[in-house]
Amino acid sequence: MTLLREKNELVLRIPEHLELPLLEAFIEYIRIKEILAKSGGTEAEANAIVNEIETDWWKNNRTRFLS
Repeated sequence: MTLLREKNELVLRIPEHLELPLLEAFIEYIRIKEILAKSGGTEAEANAIVNEIETDWWKNNRTRFLS
């Protein structure tokens, strides 16, 4: 994994062998942090949103993993 700084962006290169659900959860977390940074939300609010998303995701996908 590498992190590069290019102009006004950070570029994260992730090996393709990582588990997709883990990567999706990480991307969603970063999106939420970006939205909250623009809105002036707190870290606690961000964590509450992430927990809600993870709970909903698990409810919608648990049969894929437990079958």
